[in-house]
Amino acid sequence: MGFQINGKGNILKQAKRLVDHYSYIDTTEMWNEYVLSSLLHQLLYVAKSKLYEDKEDILMVCDDIKKLIDHLDEMAFAEKHFLPLGSPLENAASFKLYNNVTMQNNIFILMENTLRKEVYTVLNTPNYMKITDPQITSYIYQLTKKLLKRAEPLGRDGERNRKLFFDRLHEKLKFYTSEISYLIGRPSRILT
Repeated sequence: MGFQINGKGNILKQAKRLVDHYSYIDTTEMWNEYVLSSLLHQLLYVAKSKLYEDKEDILMVCDDIKKLIDHLDEMAFAEKHFLPLGSPLENAASFKLYNNVTMQNNIFILMENTLRKEVYTVLNTPNYMKITDPQITSYIYQLTKKLLKRAEPLGRDGERNRKLFFDRLHEKLKFYTSEISYLIGRPSRILT
């Protein structure tokens, strides 16, 4: 049956536009496994609270999360952006991925161009705050540079780190999928 969201077509169209746009921007990203934990905790809450119409929807989200983890792994190895189920083009945007556990619960995006710096920070999903104050954005920029120096590379030069990182993500997803399956009364799916 699938998700029954009013305006779903428009949401999906906007999400596709965002993914398309993102895939053309050079990025340097620091991730940690706590970002995934936060998302999976939300899904577990939905399952515990029975806030779903169709049990299969939650498991479909778990399947899609697995696909996103796999895609992120492929982009980290290629060190280039490309769309899911695609492959990197020769002139694809650069994608540098690092693992840093220093700031476990902070999720922010620092955007920089020749005109200005902007910081977007999550207040409480899906709410965020946009900061353009030069003192704050400069502070976040300097902090990001320090964090990158201590971060583990997850690209080609960090093959061992990448494997360990993505193995942890997959194990975490398997655990939560099993818990969610139990709560909604469905046989557990083993996501491989």
